Amino acid sequence: MNVFTLITLLIVVTAVLAYLNTRWLKLPDAIGIMVLSLLFSVLLISLNALLPTTLSLVRQTMTTIDFGKVLFDMMLSILLFAGAFHTDAAQLRVERRSVMLFALVGVLLSTALIGTGLYGLTSGIGYSLSYPLCLLFGALISPTDPIAVLGILAKFKLPENVKLNIVGESLFNDGVGVVVFATLYRLVQDGAGNLSLGGIRAHLSGRSWRWGALRTSLRLRAISPVTLHQPLSNGSPAHDSGGDGWVSTRAETPYFGTAGHGRGGSVCG
Repeated sequence: MNVFTLITLLIVVTAVLAYLNTRWLKLPDAIGIMVLSLLFSVLLISLNALLPTTLSLVRQTMTTIDFGKVLFDMMLSILLFAGAFHTDAAQLRVERRSVMLFALVGVLLSTALIGTGLYGLTSGIGYSLSYPLCLLFGALISPTDPIAVLGILAKFKLPENVKLNIVGESLFNDGVGVVVFATLYRLVQDGAGNLSLGGIRAHLSGRSWRWGALRTSLRLRAISPVTLHQPLSNGSPAHDSGGDGWVSTRAETPYFGTAGHGRGGSVCG
């Protein structure tokens, strides 16, 4: 089984799960497909435990895939681009301060709450996990999917500024989440048994942090060469002079805009 065949099977399975959700569960697509995917995963794990040789070919194929490259260089860029495509850059500029606050503080707060809760839960049931590992899990699941957020918000009538804050936060929290995850992963990898302000400061000031942040930013910038065209007040062509009509906007979701063209080119200005 080659990679192309595996991807085809995944797409077919996703389509079947989407149909089952639409036909019977009637949950929002992102939630319904996730629930059915979890059930399907449990089924595969059970099948693998009962008949180990049945899925041996799939296991061999999976070992040949570099999931770090697939996740960062392909999936994440596509998700961020799709979310940015449906976001009004001019309106995002107005709400940039609250979006930055939600994306940064929100991810850090969510990571701390989830990690602390998991640490308390595992300690309560007698299965001890180190606190950095629990925080690592919190950083892993804290960022939200911008496409799922857009799909859910489309079903509700909310004020535009509220929608924009939620969508903007879902776009930028991926970059924050990756950097937080990379930092905590380094702490876990180095065998940090506990967290202290001095230890975190030493890791943040280290060369590995700076390189990790730079690499994350460069990977997330994979979508930046794509130029979007957004309609303004009318359909007449506009030029760099700032006239109404169509303007080109750079989809630089990891940052609040480098210069594009016309009035919608920069989110920060």
